[in-house]
Amino acid sequence: MKVIPLPNLKLSLLILLSSLIIYNCSKDNNPVQSDSNFSGLWTGTITSSLVVTPAAITITINQTNNNISGNYSVVTGASGIVAGTVNNNSVNFTLTQTTSSCTGNFSGQGTLSGNTLTFNYTGNDCWGSHQNGHGNLTKYEPGADVICPLYVGISWTYVDSTYSTSGAFVSRDSSKLGITGKNTFNYQSQNIELFYWNWINLQTNKAQNYMWLVRNDNDGFSWYGGYFRNQPSALSKSLNIKFPANVGDTWNYPRWTFNLKDSVFRIADTVHLTCIANNQIYKTPAGNLNCFVYTYMINNQTTVDSTYLFYSKNKGYVGMIGKTNGIMRFKKVLKR
Repeated sequence: MKVIPLPNLKLSLLILLSSLIIYNCSKDNNPVQSDSNFSGLWTGTITSSLVVTPAAITITINQTNNNISGNYSVVTGASGIVAGTVNNNSVNFTLTQTTSSCTGNFSGQGTLSGNTLTFNYTGNDCWGSHQNGHGNLTKYEPGADVICPLYVGISWTYVDSTYSTSGAFVSRDSSKLGITGKNTFNYQSQNIELFYWNWINLQTNKAQNYMWLVRNDNDGFSWYGGYFRNQPSALSKSLNIKFPANVGDTWNYPRWTFNLKDSVFRIADTVHLTCIANNQIYKTPAGNLNCFVYTYMINNQTTVDSTYLFYSKNKGYVGMIGKTNGIMRFKKVLKR
């Protein structure tokens, strides 16, 4: 009788065990590596049960593998740090609000689609419990140089000083300017994107209830009118700051005003602007900034009021000096 040898049991078990080890090692037991890029500057608005009117926000995100970190700033004053974990095009995150007068903690989930990030969140701060929070963000791509960067959530805070008729210092205050929103409007049979240029009350952290409509055109920074009670004014382009500009360039600037009594935007007058410098250092608490300087004069019966506007490329409006008969009466400098 022919004997058929049995397989080596120890060898078979070793082969099976090795196969299992190789299989398990080939599996990715770590979190799914993300192919999405969350890094960058994100701009947009947030709402919640306590933030009924959309509030402009900017979030700067740095992504390392599946982890994100960064910081955020709301145009009305709140700010803090961001942390989270990415899984493909989804992110789970926490926001730690570090504003000394209004600390808080939030958590949420977001989804990335192209250059758009939408998210939901809940949490608590000095306002109370925020429920049904929602945000819409777009990644900011700076592109070509501009005289004033425009994106929802960017803001500038200033130190404002006033002087007497003899030029002696009188008082100092602060002001804040922000881009609080944007929309698409039809202008001369074309759809154009206009941004809401809005002054913000530093005491209440609330924006004015009316705003100006602005954008960067090929010839510079322009005003198109105003926006009040969810309605735009009649639109008309008014070149405010020419860019690029050479020393000696001049142009007419029709100035928009808003009448608080009848709630009407109109062009009140036209001033003659001149670029007098394109490489002048302007000293501010935010640093010594290389600026373009633009000026215009208004002649009254007994006085000449001169205004000097300071803009720094890709940084925006960084200051202003107002003089009457050559004497300093007002000075605005960028604080941050």
